[in-house]
Amino acid sequence: MNRLAIVIGAAAVVAGLGMHGQAGAVTINRHHFSHGTASCQAALPVFDGNIRKRPLAIANEGNSNAFVTCDTDNVNDAASGARFHLIVLAFVNRSSQPVTVSCTLVDGVSYGLPLYFPKMTGPIAVNAVGTLAWFPSDNGGSKFGVPATSCDLPPGVEIAVVGFFYDEEIGA
Repeated sequence: MNRLAIVIGAAAVVAGLGMHGQAGAVTINRHHFSHGTASCQAALPVFDGNIRKRPLAIANEGNSNAFVTCDTDNVNDAASGARFHLIVLAFVNRSSQPVTVSCTLVDGVSYGLPLYFPKMTGPIAVNAVGTLAWFPSDNGGSKFGVPATSCDLPPGVEIAVVGFFYDEEIGA
């Protein structure tokens, strides 16, 4: 089985474990997965020369690091009361040496200043998958309001999958 599929499946199971709703309300777990190509872009025009959008990933094919921003198109759901309880990024290292990727989740909450949650992967071996995940425990137990990520991609690294998990109340 593909290691990336295992990572995504594990993230879905972990997200399901955290589901619960209020008495009388029905809450369903929603998720949005996409390839990096659909959800991410170079953070500034200066990085465009390094970044290549391929069918299954957005990759840094340049010779220097490049910042990439990833977001979800589900912010309307968040505005209507849905809150994100898991954000996952999966990277593939296509370079010739192990790499570490650093990213910051930025929660652009509408009721105050943005909140920043930096993380780093462990070393990702050559041709291997590495992941980063943010949970409410990273935010003092609170779910995220309107999250997006900024990642510093080393040369030869791609973002293969972006996943956003959230609960939505659909009534009783």
